[in-house]
Amino acid sequence: RGFWDGQVAHFAAKHRVVALDLAGHGQSGGGRKDWTMPAFGQDVVSVVEALGLKRVVLIGHSLGGPAVLEAARRMPGRVAGLVLVDTLVDFEQRPAAEQIEKYLSKLQADYRATLTASVSQLLFSASTSEPVKARVLETGLSGPQEIGVAVGRSSMAYDPLPALREIKVPI
Repeated sequence: RGFWDGQVAHFAAKHRVVALDLAGHGQSGGGRKDWTMPAFGQDVVSVVEALGLKRVVLIGHSLGGPAVLEAARRMPGRVAGLVLVDTLVDFEQRPAAEQIEKYLSKLQADYRATLTASVSQLLFSASTSEPVKARVLETGLSGPQEIGVAVGRSSMAYDPLPALREIKVPI
């Protein structure tokens, strides 16, 4: 949730802003068995319900993109819109099962190097500053390997098309 600090201050002047860490990330707990996009989506729904929020715009970065898609499909009357940042570049392009398993094997064998290479390739441009790169990599590598591998498996296998067909708000 700390990635949003600059935006939170701006939007909080006129809106209620809630930032959260998905389970297993940041300061959120890691004591669960289900690391799927529907489970992450339900976590977002639980926060919205616990706070009694009536109308929300959900913003998801990276893994948060599929999580907010799943949350939105569970709260059709409450979601005004979705903002997806650095996530789901091509909704119809998904890796084959063999590619997923090959990547996950590499991730299990050398978590730090594989995750660093993936994040660097997918999230950074030539103009990304070194401090931003360092912060993103440090955050990405801070969680336990077993959670990272489980989340990687679930996110790579996630099919956003069913949620996209159900969601009737601007994305």
